[in-house]
Amino acid sequence: MRKSESAIRTVIHAQLDNCPICVLDTTAGLLCNREAQTRIFTTSTEYNETLLFKMKRVEEVVGMYLSCVMLSHRWEGKEPLLYDIQDKTVHDLDSSGGIVKLQSFCKVARRAECRWAWSDTSTRLTMPSSRNWTLYLNDRSSNHEESVVIMQELGDAVGIELQALVAFRPGMTSTREKLQWSSTRVTTLQEDIANSLFGIFGVYLPVIYCEKKQNALGRLLQEVVTRSGDISALDWIGTPSEFNSCLPADITSYLLRHPYCHLCPKMRWRNQCPSCKRSWPWGWLRNFMPCLTS
Repeated sequence: MRKSESAIRTVIHAQLDNCPICVLDTTAGLLCNREAQTRIFTTSTEYNETLLFKMKRVEEVVGMYLSCVMLSHRWEGKEPLLYDIQDKTVHDLDSSGGIVKLQSFCKVARRAECRWAWSDTSTRLTMPSSRNWTLYLNDRSSNHEESVVIMQELGDAVGIELQALVAFRPGMTSTREKLQWSSTRVTTLQEDIANSLFGIFGVYLPVIYCEKKQNALGRLLQEVVTRSGDISALDWIGTPSEFNSCLPADITSYLLRHPYCHLCPKMRWRNQCPSCKRSWPWGWLRNFMPCLTS
C-alpha cells in the first residue's frame, strides 16, 4: 500500500470512530457497517481525488463524505426495527407505517447531500425479537454480574481483576473510591492507566502517547481535584510522583487506605464534613491548591 493510501485509511478510521457503527446508505437504501462504508468510499471518485491532495484537504473530504445525519422524530405506532430492514433495500419496502417516515428521511438526507443516516429505531444493533439472537455464552443469569464466565471474560478484556469489577457500583461518588476500584488494572500502554479513566471521572484531557505513567496519572488527578474539589485523591500510600509530590507515582497507591488517618471522601473544600463532623484547618486547605497546580 502506498504511503498516501495508508495515511488516508488512518483518516477514515479516525472519522468512523466518532460515527455510529451501523448506518443507512441513503443512496442504496442499505444498512452498512464501518467496513462497508470504508469499501464504498475507497471505490468512489472522491477517494481517487484525495490521493492527490495534501493531508488537510484529505481530512476535509473524508469528513464530508462520511458525515452522518440523525433522524430526530417522535415515536408513533409501529416503528421499523433492525430486523425489518436488515439485508433489505429501504426504498423497495412497502410504504406503510414507520417505513414511510424512514424512506422520507433518506430522501431528505440525500437532497442535503448526506449519504449516511442514523435512526434510533432501525439502525441500533439491538434485536427486540428472539428470532435472530441467542444468549451470550448461553448464560441465563438475570444479571451478568452473577455470571462468573462473563465477568471473567470482561475482566480479561479490560485488565481489571474480577473482584474489582464485581465491586464496582455506579453510585460511587468519591474520587478515592473510584481510584481504589481501578487500582489493580493493567494496561498494555503505561499511560492508558490514566487515559482509560477519563470517562469515569467525566474529564477531557489530551492523550499524549509515550507519556510517562507518572505524568499521565498526575495530569488526571490534578484535573479531577481541581474541578471537583474532592481531595480524597490525596489519601494514598506509596511513592510520591515526580510530576507533583502531592500525588502518587502509581495508581496502586490507592489499593489500601491508611489504617489510622485518611481524608474524608465527602469533604469538598469545606471546613467540616457534614456527615462525620470532622474539622479541617482552613489554612491548610487554602494553601493546598497552589501546591497541586504548581
